[in-house]
Amino acid sequence: MGQIAAMKAILCFALLATATADIYSCGGFVKSSVPIDYSKIQVKTEFSEQIHSKARVVLVPVLFKVKLLTPEGHLKHEEECNPQNGYYMIPVYNKGQYSLKVAAPEGWFFEPETVDFKLDGVNDPCTKNEDINFSLTGFSISGVVNGGSGTGPAGLYLSLKRDGKVVDTAVTTEGGKYSFKAVAEVKDVKSAKFSCSIGATSADGRVVVPCLPSGEYFVKAEFKDGETEFQFSPAVQKLIVKDQATKVRLVLFLFSYHRSLKKGELFQRDFFISYYLPVKVSFSVSGFSARGRVVVGSKGISGADVIVQGKKVAETDSNGYYTLQALTEGPIEITARAPHTKFSTEKSTLVLPKVSVKDVKAEGFDVCGSVEKAASEAIATTLILKRVDTTETVSVRPGADGKFCRMMTPAKYTISPADASSTLTPRSLDIDLTTSPVHDLRFTHFKTDAVVLVTCIGTCETLSISLLHGDNVVDSVRGKDEFVFKSIGPGSYRVRIDAGDRGCWEQRELPLVVEKVRPQPVHFVQSGFATNIKLSHPAQLKWSHSDKKQLRGDVSAPAGLSSICVPVQGRYNVQLISCMNFEPQQFDINVASDQVYESKALDARISGAIKSTDGSGFIVKVKSGAGERDVSVAANGQFFFHEPLTSSGDVIITPQSATHLFDPSSFALRFRGDCAENAVTFAAVKGIFIDGSITPVVSGVKITAKHKQDVSVHFETVSDSKGKYRFYGIFSTLTPNSFRIGPVRRAEDMKIIAELDGYSFAEKPGHVGQLISTKLSKLTVVVSDKETSERLEDVLLSIVGGKDYRSNSMIENSGEINFVGLAPGDYFLRAILQEYKFEPSTTTITVKEGQHEHVELRGKRVAFSVFGRVREMSGTSVVGVVVEALSEHCDQHQSEAVTNQDGTYRIRALKPDCHYRVSLKAGPDGSAAPHCFPAQFDVRMTAEDLKGLDMVAAPYDLSTDLAVEMEFGTMPLPQTYRVSVQREGETISQSVVHAPVTVFYLNNLPRDGKEYSVRVEPDRQPQTFPAKTVFFTTDAPVRVVRIPITSSKRSGEIEISAGSLLALPFFGILALIFFNQVSFSYGSLEVEP
Repeated sequence: MGQIAAMKAILCFALLATATADIYSCGGFVKSSVPIDYSKIQVKTEFSEQIHSKARVVLVPVLFKVKLLTPEGHLKHEEECNPQNGYYMIPVYNKGQYSLKVAAPEGWFFEPETVDFKLDGVNDPCTKNEDINFSLTGFSISGVVNGGSGTGPAGLYLSLKRDGKVVDTAVTTEGGKYSFKAVAEVKDVKSAKFSCSIGATSADGRVVVPCLPSGEYFVKAEFKDGETEFQFSPAVQKLIVKDQATKVRLVLFLFSYHRSLKKGELFQRDFFISYYLPVKVSFSVSGFSARGRVVVGSKGISGADVIVQGKKVAETDSNGYYTLQALTEGPIEITARAPHTKFSTEKSTLVLPKVSVKDVKAEGFDVCGSVEKAASEAIATTLILKRVDTTETVSVRPGADGKFCRMMTPAKYTISPADASSTLTPRSLDIDLTTSPVHDLRFTHFKTDAVVLVTCIGTCETLSISLLHGDNVVDSVRGKDEFVFKSIGPGSYRVRIDAGDRGCWEQRELPLVVEKVRPQPVHFVQSGFATNIKLSHPAQLKWSHSDKKQLRGDVSAPAGLSSICVPVQGRYNVQLISCMNFEPQQFDINVASDQVYESKALDARISGAIKSTDGSGFIVKVKSGAGERDVSVAANGQFFFHEPLTSSGDVIITPQSATHLFDPSSFALRFRGDCAENAVTFAAVKGIFIDGSITPVVSGVKITAKHKQDVSVHFETVSDSKGKYRFYGIFSTLTPNSFRIGPVRRAEDMKIIAELDGYSFAEKPGHVGQLISTKLSKLTVVVSDKETSERLEDVLLSIVGGKDYRSNSMIENSGEINFVGLAPGDYFLRAILQEYKFEPSTTTITVKEGQHEHVELRGKRVAFSVFGRVREMSGTSVVGVVVEALSEHCDQHQSEAVTNQDGTYRIRALKPDCHYRVSLKAGPDGSAAPHCFPAQFDVRMTAEDLKGLDMVAAPYDLSTDLAVEMEFGTMPLPQTYRVSVQREGETISQSVVHAPVTVFYLNNLPRDGKEYSVRVEPDRQPQTFPAKTVFFTTDAPVRVVRIPITSSKRSGEIEISAGSLLALPFFGILALIFFNQVSFSYGSLEVEP
């Protein structure tokens, strides 16, 4: 393959990041959205605009580097990118928290800027073979807006556009300087958008706006404060600036009411003003508007006329609001007008700038009606209005015509005749005047009886019938076939047969209207007899009389308890018709019985169809919570099955055929216990088959065909002695060596993969299934020391190339590794060994078909190690502490190691001629480092290892100290109470605490990360508070537990939350003094009441 083909192959791959022998490789690409030659970046771009500004951007040759940083920002490793494709790979030797960042010149923008990750050897991107890629998104563009003198004004808003769409914005700084972040692949055009920041009026009502380029502008003054808004005259003024180079000043004067405006309250946006030639634009405040409201209580009154100074000026909206226009300072009197309503009159003095209009309130509503005079009465009977929420009463005397209207304060009232012996009806009425007037109340002397007749099938049983006025029951009468309601007044009533009988009625409720004559009798007619049935799901009921077969019918019954009506009493057979199967499906009932007949559904019917014009013999596979089963398909393509109601989740329906494909290939139905008729229709089309071949001929090749989108379509076969293979249907065989594993919809939809050791296979372009075989070759790689020629071990070798080939391999102590079966092509080799640098960093090797290639990679040692041991004074090794080497002068270069079982350590990859500080470091869990002598070593590295950096540690013990705070709130503090600490049911400590102490301490618990419990309970009976238990873990040097104690037990008694000891500084200081710790990390638990 040529070099171009090799480059294409490399650009297609994603780096395989693996961890081998505790060496992890993290890598990926530094990409660009446009083609960039990473080795020859030389781009010049010039921009010229109508606003006389120019920007010149020069991109100089640059070599990208990717840096590996610690959370503190210390440099762990940096690696150059491949100059041809931007690929990088960084070895990582220790687990922990890291960041990756691209190091590039200022003005180059990458996304993401940094990638933070935790290398844990399990779920991190390096261990999971995931690329960590960076994309070059743009460059900075800087320049000056030139006003003619080499500099320009500050505060201009500029925008960078592409095809009219804003890419970035900037604001000029002092001297007219600006800077944009541009997208890499576009030609950019800058445009200036001039908008004025908010001006502030001074005490004399004037505002000065700083700069304005030439052009035509419209100036508008605005002021709004809450419900108040000014009207200015003129509304808009036109302003023309002819010379852009001329600096212009625009001054806005507000002549009217300016003395009332305060600094900071105005107002105008959308323009800039420059210098020279002052231009004055004046506005007068012609008036202002304000909004008010008409209310009753807190509710607005709609449709009310608003009266100002005796004239209607507005009408309230649906929420009671109105707006007054063209107002001026001074007194104002506002009221409202609406039928049968009395409003308050509100007087206010309007003073700018804070204008307040009081709400107009409804003070009363009319209650109106009529009272009928008796023949012996000269005037109608007086009525009494009584307020519900007070003892206030008011007499209402009707006029000569018996009519009355009385204005009352909004409230709820009762109205009744003043004379208790009066024959007027109704005797009392409840009225609501809280939101509106009440009209058409009627009191009359007329009374009459109302008769209700009942016609039954056979003899009537005892019934109860009620008379209702509105929702109130006026009277109830029991009887059999005739019922009389006595002495009822005029009005609209309803008559109802109360529940409890066994009859069915043409109507169970009828209207009854009483005027000034006795009404006609109301007639109820029985239509049959009822029985009660309870169903778990709706169904159609078919019933038939056991003896009188002509008596039959059907009815729809809902889920739950319901009644069905039959014409005569006796025994009936009932059959349930439904898409569900019931238990029982049919049963006998006796309508003379009070028994409730019950039936429950067992399963639900699900149906569908397969449409096909040229096929049959289909089956449908069903998979659900009830298991898997095959469902046959009828000749017309219909199929159905019943799903048990106990099933849950999705029901997967998949049609299958030896010759056809289906759309959709399967269907998932969310089963919720209901029937699903015609849930899905599958369209069946006849599939095609793929005849393939391998050239040159190779037999025994495993051929796999996978659908490019549908992962469920997956076929396999093996090539024959002629190098041919065929994909068939899935249900039968053509010959003993040919399996039916098709069909497919389109050959182009399938991705065909051939596999056989020692060979590679590629599909012939444009010929689906035609594969070209290539016998693979062998590559031997040797790594050695450049100075001593000795073989190097533990080298990580990365190989990429060919067609999507990638490999990261560890070279063992032989210093040699073989790769068998590589396809012909160009490969890029890179050896990585800590403290060594291989030159060149990337080696290209061309592998030819069937040949053995040999390459030796030679490395030079460029970094060195320091060795030492950490022990206690007794000689005991200190295990598992972190020893760090940090160079402040060499770009904060940092490396670290963890002490082994014998206390020894080796810190690798330290750079010659760099000064390092070697010291113990706090653990990743926040645990403090032990005190050592010496506390640190200051070393200067040379071109050799440094040994003997031993340290003696003070007594070092991993333990957790506990502080428990009891909070008794408002309850009395007990004289004594017991605090116990347990682990796995075993009591570690138990103490009795005496008042007034509320803090308990326990030290030297093993810091083993296990769960402990603290229990606080009364020490003596009777119990004064319920015992409480809190759980915590010993995973930090100090644990603080807060336990609120209450006098009574509540639900959710124990609720634990973790917080920082910083929230409890007092107890932190106490714990610090008590336990005499030099330094430690903190953890705490608290229980919320």
